[in-house]
Amino acid sequence: MGKFCVNCGKELEDGEVCNCQGEQTVEVQSSTEAEKPPVAAAQETFQEVKNAGAAAGAASSVYLKKLFDTILKIIKKPDAELSSFMAEGNVNIALGIIALEGILYGLYLLVLFQKVNKVISTLMGGIMGSIGSIFGGSDLSIGYKFPLGKIFVVSLILGVALNAILAGIVLLLHNLLLKQQVTYKNMLCTVSGKSVAMIVVTVVAIVVGFISPTYGLVCYAAGAILSYLYFYIAVKASVSNADKRVYIVFLSLVLMIVVSLIMYKLCYKLYLPEGITSSLGGLGGLY
Repeated sequence: MGKFCVNCGKELEDGEVCNCQGEQTVEVQSSTEAEKPPVAAAQETFQEVKNAGAAAGAASSVYLKKLFDTILKIIKKPDAELSSFMAEGNVNIALGIIALEGILYGLYLLVLFQKVNKVISTLMGGIMGSIGSIFGGSDLSIGYKFPLGKIFVVSLILGVALNAILAGIVLLLHNLLLKQQVTYKNMLCTVSGKSVAMIVVTVVAIVVGFISPTYGLVCYAAGAILSYLYFYIAVKASVSNADKRVYIVFLSLVLMIVVSLIMYKLCYKLYLPEGITSSLGGLGGLY
């Protein structure tokens, strides 16, 4: 006579054990998960988003720490650390350095033109305010103040764009003068070496600019000289021939002056107050 399961009635062979209880447990768990209340599901989703945010925050902290550590090391020992950085070829850190230079450049011009706006308010505010009161009480000097927000954004974009163009110029010169196969990422690392010097000097120029815009400009101009000394060291990693290295750095500087003049000629109106740009537009219509 055969054996039967006392729970489900299934006929069993000798020594066979029925697993109907395990299947029922799985079904109960599945139905419980399927019928999970919306509040519990929302809590789980929130926790997942929170964990993802924490992971992203931790990754950002690690990246920023490495970014500033790299900058500090290069400042302390430009020759050795720039050579090491070029050998590593970390393009993500290079992009961070270039972006940071662009942000500081925008902040520097923001401070500079804020000082200029105060001078305009002092010199023109009284006269323009008196004239404006005759025509409805508006202060006409507002139209002659520099647009600080626009200046910051345009300067940031130009700062990053000019470095990207410089990387392309250096790449082109490598191909023409050295017949050497290098990548654009390599050249971004090279250009970021120049940006390290500009980061330090721009910070100093911003601090000094709060006290004296003139001395702030002097600091920034000095930084431009220092940055090309850093650039020369960075180029050493890809150009071992010292004679050709001199000409690559020189031609890069000349071409960047030309490109910068063209870029600022195209964009200079974005820096000007509304009252001046409208006047220039009116004069342009005469011709």
